[in-house]
Amino acid sequence: MTAAEVFPDPAPNPAHQYHSLKVSPRLSGITTPSSSTIKALTDIKYGRAEERPLRELHYEDAKALVELQQQYHFPYLSDGQQLWGDLLRPVYEGMENVEVGSQTRWFETNGFCFPPRIVGKPKAGKPQRNESHLAKYLYLDLVPERRQLTLPGLYTLCRMAENVAEIGTGALLEAFAQQLEGILETLPRGTALVEFTEPALAYDVKTDYPQRKQMLALAKLSYQYLLRTHLTTTIIQLPDGDWQAIPELLDLSVDGFGVDLLETIPTTIPAKTINLEGKILSAGIINAWESYPDDLNWAEQRVRQAIGCWQPERVYITTNAQLYHTISHQYAQNKIQKIISLAERLGR
Repeated sequence: MTAAEVFPDPAPNPAHQYHSLKVSPRLSGITTPSSSTIKALTDIKYGRAEERPLRELHYEDAKALVELQQQYHFPYLSDGQQLWGDLLRPVYEGMENVEVGSQTRWFETNGFCFPPRIVGKPKAGKPQRNESHLAKYLYLDLVPERRQLTLPGLYTLCRMAENVAEIGTGALLEAFAQQLEGILETLPRGTALVEFTEPALAYDVKTDYPQRKQMLALAKLSYQYLLRTHLTTTIIQLPDGDWQAIPELLDLSVDGFGVDLLETIPTTIPAKTINLEGKILSAGIINAWESYPDDLNWAEQRVRQAIGCWQPERVYITTNAQLYHTISHQYAQNKIQKIISLAERLGR
């Protein structure tokens, strides 16, 4: 199955060279499997088909997605991260005294995840020399270079963990930071961008979680440790949240920020504005939470407003959250087309 069969051509001319402009399309997080892949997984689950390796089942989806990004000159490439299942498990896998927790709803979506369950003093796993912790979850043959990954942020890992009381937030954040450090040190060759996503932080702001500020202060210290020697381009994303309500992370030494422009209204008011001078703006303007069509005229105006207010060095157009857990594959295809179309408009 080719990219053209899975993803019908969007309006923009595929010859348009986005990588030569300051505005480019980009994907974020796990993407939704195709209906044929979902059917195959369901048939295996209920005994209607023979077992097949997950890597084989998801390969055609990943291949079509990579071909689409190459066709439209995405500066960074994603294989869709469908082998992950959820963003959490591949990251805490291998840690000492950390087990797979109970099936839990992924925030306000129809999807689920398996958060880490703490059963003793947590300790980061030991990375193997010249061996990537994440290699088995990636299609390295499809994306040998310019690879991007979305990882769960430190606050989200800690906030979603089970049985934290005995060990304490600070010790847990330290262990997760060391685990992520090992992952970053052994990233597969060709990995060019890492995005840390923090949906739990956005959720806690909306629900006024009482311990948010204390946990965020500790998470910030752990981020400072984690990012002190990073060599890969890094972004911190706040899906479904207003960055202007959480200025604490904006001074971290990352290369950019993923801003949900459906929740964050750009402003130049000194007390509220975001300073992105010299930084990347990953503009989450295509709505991953709803299946209805996005208004590209409005979206273009909002992104231009953000660029004018915050003066970023480079802009990536993407969804305001990962497409997985939120909408069907067909609607997810439409959202990807919208990303491409809007990037083309803004890059004229």
